[in-house]
Order: sequence, then C-alpha cells, then structure tokens
Amino acid sequence: MHGSLARRGEADQRRYDIFVTDACAPSGPTRTASTLSGLAADIVPGPGSSWREIDRLARKNGRSIFDAWRGDAAAPSVDRLGSGSDYTVFLDHLGAPAMEVGYSSPSGEYHSAYDDTYQTEHFLDPGYLGHQAASRTSGVAALRLANADALPLRYSDYAREVDAYVPELQEIQRTNPDSAQVDLTALREAAQQWGAASLALEAHAADLVQDDSPPSGQLRRVNRALMREERLLTQPQGLPGRPWFKHQVYAPGINTGYAAQFLPGIRDALEAGDAATVTIYRDLLLDSLRRATATASNAAGPAAVPSRSARSTAAAAATARRSARVRGWNAAPLSANAVRVGPEPGSGPTR
Repeated sequence: MHGSLARRGEADQRRYDIFVTDACAPSGPTRTASTLSGLAADIVPGPGSSWREIDRLARKNGRSIFDAWRGDAAAPSVDRLGSGSDYTVFLDHLGAPAMEVGYSSPSGEYHSAYDDTYQTEHFLDPGYLGHQAASRTSGVAALRLANADALPLRYSDYAREVDAYVPELQEIQRTNPDSAQVDLTALREAAQQWGAASLALEAHAADLVQDDSPPSGQLRRVNRALMREERLLTQPQGLPGRPWFKHQVYAPGINTGYAAQFLPGIRDALEAGDAATVTIYRDLLLDSLRRATATASNAAGPAAVPSRSARSTAAAAATARRSARVRGWNAAPLSANAVRVGPEPGSGPTR
C-alpha cells in the first residue's frame, strides 16, 4: 500500500496527510503458511499504543502479529526511516509524518532466479495467508490514522530519542580530538522541553476524546499542531551539500546507503572538525525544536512564556540561516557519493 491519508472534517477542509507504505517482496512475507516470520516497522513519530490496537484485529493462527514482531524481546523494535522507498520525499523533504511496515522471510531467494510466484504459492506463502495479514495490518493502521478524532502521533517519544542522540555526539567529541568541539548541551534542554510540551498535548488530546461528542474546534487545533510539529523539524536551507534533504533530525547518511543518520547536519561536520557548520546546524536544530515546543504548548493550553534561551535561539537561528546562504548550500548540488533518492532500479522493496 502506498499513499497519503487525508482526513477532512465537515467544518474544516484542511488536509492531514500522513504517508504510509507497505513493503512486501514478491518472495513472500512468510516462511510457511502458518508462521509469520518477521515484521518490521519504521515510523516517525513514535507509534505509541496504536500497534496494540492493530494487533487485536490482525492475528494469525493463534499467534499475534505483535508477538511475532517482538520475537523473544520484551518489546518490538521500531527503526528509523532512512531512504529507499516512497516515503523519502514526504519525510526528508516535506516533513510529513511517515511510516513503513514490512514483512520478510529468512529464505534468501530475493533477487534470485527462484524469486517468483511459484516459489511464493508453493513454499513461502501457500494461500497468500501472510499477504492477507500484511494487508490487514497496513489497512487497520491506515484506518486508525484516518479516522482518529485526535491523531495518534506521539512526539514525546520522538523528543526522548532526540535527547538521547546528543550524548552520542558528545561521546564522539570526547573520544576524537579532531572532532569539532562545539557546545551541544542546549540541544538536550530543547529536546526535553519539547518532550514535556508534547506530553501535555497528548494528555489534552486524550481528555478531549473521552466524551461521546468531542469538541471539534479544539480537536482541529490539536490535530493541526500534531501535523505541524513534524514540518517544523525541517529547515529551508536543507543539509550541507544536499539541500533537497531538509529534515534536521533524520536523513539517509551520505555514506550509509539507505540507513538513517540522526542529526545529520551536525554529525558529518562534527566528525570532519568543521566547527562553523556544526554551530550553524546546531542553531537551526534548536530553532526547530523550540518552534515545535511552542506549537505543542499553544495547542495544549495557555501559551507558555518563552524562556530566555528560546528567545536567544531564535536570533541564533536567523544568523545560521544567513550563514548557510552565504556558504551557498542552497544551490549546492548533491555530491557524487550522496545517497540516491529512492531504490536502485530493480532493487525492489527494502523490507
């Protein structure tokens, strides 16, 4: 399934677009007709409790998809979105929340001479039962998003992840004397403030939907804020040397293929010892986080008074934008080793 979801209210014709993809290779999503071998989900922002709701409606032969997904772990893993599929333009360029759900098997015939419908119908998925489970899972996810009174987007989880990324960059600074020694501590404070504001917004949304007739005006305000937060994580300058990629938290790494790299504007420059670029993209990320925080706070209730650091960050971000323009990054072409947008011709789905 590929496409964007649009939710339209009678009194409000604004679109709430969330991009969902379902990657299911021709080799089949299951090892046998009775055993679901793997499910992977990549989603931005975090899925919260929605997967358990999906799980109740998509069970297979007594074993739930949720249990097959998590395997022996206490909880299932949710990976970062990188590139290689249709969601790339929505997340990396436009800042639209995105999710990819994929089913796989450990069979090993993908892209081989045996990768055909005969293999699927006779060995991998007789009766296409696994394909049915894939369709139900993605379909219920799409319906859950499209019909929710309050969009089930959990930015508090997202903020927690961003907060955890900063110490990883600081560890690079500590262990690599050639890395850019730029103070990044303000990023943790900004991420934590965003997380607190997001928790307040999520609690407010939960309160609104408790009634049989939720107040439509307040729900529209909440949903607009939830959709806007992701867009605020983009910056018009884009990333250094590849301005098409505008998301400041996630992008495919220049040297990582399809795999995602977190805080990409900062990390490459930090490892290269480019303190000026690190400073610019630290301030742009701070600007994005502060604006997302303000958006969540305003939708959750009375607007909070901006802190002194938030006001100073806005000025720093304006300077960072001017510096990026002076360096010519807006017009800079993709470097020769930059990741491709979309899969290699003939490569098939990535999940």
